[in-house]
Amino acid sequence: MVGLTLTVGIAVGVIGGQILNARPEPVKRTVLLRTDLAGIAGREVVVRATSRDKRVTFTAHIKGGSS
Repeated sequence: MVGLTLTVGIAVGVIGGQILNARPEPVKRTVLLRTDLAGIAGREVVVRATSRDKRVTFTAHIKGGSS
């Protein structure tokens, strides 16, 4: 009986710990617009809205041209 109680307790602890440690993604990106560039074959424009968790910080980042 003690062994069964111990086994169930360990199982509940492991599962409960995983559930409590589950965190949502710190950064969420939502595509607002995706369209081809007029007159430039093979290029597109993507406009995204980005929301972040309060604990996430960003540094300035500017990316021009193609990658």
